[in-house]
Amino acid sequence: MIKQVLIIALFLLTLSACEKDFVIKDQASSSKMVVNSLFTNGGKMNVFVTGSYAANGANAIHSLEDAIVELYEDNTFKEQMKYVNSDTVGTFGKFQSSFNPVKGKKYSIKVTQSQYGQALAEDEQVIPVQILNYYVASYPADSTDFTRAKIVVNIHDNADKENYYKISVWAEEKLSQVINAQGDTMIYSRIKSYKLMPTVYLSDTAREWGLNLFFGDNGFNGQNKTLEFDFQDATSKDKLISSKLWYEIRTISKTYYQYSKTLELYRQTNNTNSSEPSYVYSNITNGYGIFASYNAQTRSTVIK
Repeated sequence: MIKQVLIIALFLLTLSACEKDFVIKDQASSSKMVVNSLFTNGGKMNVFVTGSYAANGANAIHSLEDAIVELYEDNTFKEQMKYVNSDTVGTFGKFQSSFNPVKGKKYSIKVTQSQYGQALAEDEQVIPVQILNYYVASYPADSTDFTRAKIVVNIHDNADKENYYKISVWAEEKLSQVINAQGDTMIYSRIKSYKLMPTVYLSDTAREWGLNLFFGDNGFNGQNKTLEFDFQDATSKDKLISSKLWYEIRTISKTYYQYSKTLELYRQTNNTNSSEPSYVYSNITNGYGIFASYNAQTRSTVIK
């Protein structure tokens, strides 16, 4: 019998990373609250509330489970979010809503805690882009036998908004294959993401940050747009569990885009040991962190 074990490698932005990568602008100032939430209409809203000390001090991040988190929809109070007790890394200080955000609605939070005072933030739940059609075109096999293909996606941009997008691509790669004591064949695999290379002009806001591609709709606002991307990876095709490829198009708010842009700049600055300070964008009043929305649409197709 053949059994498959999937080792999941998260390559999408996580909120635990938000806290770790966030830069405190004024290290000499008093402690401030850190509020992080990337929310979508595809699930309940999670808000992570922690306290921050000076970046070079001990115990820089700690959970604020006694905080009061009030959630508003279009300026109308909806509920006090419930604290979710968990010791899992990346879920410290987690508060959760009882409902999914609604497309096109504006959401705001008011977070109050006795030591840190009150922090405020707001963002509008984005409306997803319309995907008209999509397909993957394979390239002829070359001497390297690399995984190589072209993705073509046609979208219709919403003319009423300034829209931003994030695109990611991944497949399932076989790591190893062993036979266990019971005689079963065990296939160990992981989700592996690929770097995208645009083959048509997108916009002057197009950026490759990590393995993800970000861009805005300036230049095609309210129009149909054909998106074409090449991707190539040193993974041989025979290492793929199947010929299926997944890609995700996220419609993201401008706040999400600004946050991602400055987060990547911060990471690049850290990697080069630059003496120039780099700060991550925050829209939290009287605090640090990010409160931003997105909508994700995932499609799968076959590499022929």
